[in-house]
Amino acid sequence: MNLKHTVAVALIIVLTVLVSGSLADTDTFPVKPAVLAEGSLSKEDAVAIAKNEIITRESLVLTDFQNYNIVATAVTLESGENAWVVMLDELFCGTDALVTMSASDATILDYQSTNGEIIAVFSIQWFEKKGGMTAWSVEDKALYDWMSGRSDEYELPGEDHISKEEAGSIALSVMKQTATADELSYAFKHFSYTDGRPDQYVWVVIAVKNGKETYIVYVSAINGDVLEVFKPSNFG
Repeated sequence: MNLKHTVAVALIIVLTVLVSGSLADTDTFPVKPAVLAEGSLSKEDAVAIAKNEIITRESLVLTDFQNYNIVATAVTLESGENAWVVMLDELFCGTDALVTMSASDATILDYQSTNGEIIAVFSIQWFEKKGGMTAWSVEDKALYDWMSGRSDEYELPGEDHISKEEAGSIALSVMKQTATADELSYAFKHFSYTDGRPDQYVWVVIAVKNGKETYIVYVSAINGDVLEVFKPSNFG
């Protein structure tokens, strides 16, 4: 991890604790994945428009994008409008940007840039809107992971997966502490491995006590097996 990303991760960890639950004063905040109508702006066109926007505003050229990680997601905004949100993350040193545009006519609805890390800017807005991450819904976490590039897809449990309540009961049975159901936070993940193990759908069950995460349990969403139990690091 380079210095730019290390600083961003540290900032996000601090903000998780310190940022209040005040609402973001914008109707461009995403609320769910969008189902785009026929004739809507394509992902490829959205990325091209976002690149052109940052080129124009920041005096860049096309060759500057060779070190960029680009994530584009189609979402429905609080306003009800469908939009493409394109995150342009320069992997080393340079200008990052977050470009939101209408999926129907490509109008630029919001543009943000930074010479730091755009994921930090993105995360600040989420923490301001939603509060600490342990209070987010499973859907919120899935949308955040997808839009930030942490997940390739918007992943939610299906009919073949155990419920979060079942996963919570299993997690409580193996934790080395007493915790009640309202002290649990949940996330649903799709893990891919590089050591030959098959992909795994997992409930991440987090015990929260006095505002702090105390235990994390990975529970298979397929059969309820406990895959891992550990205490969270102060550094994520």
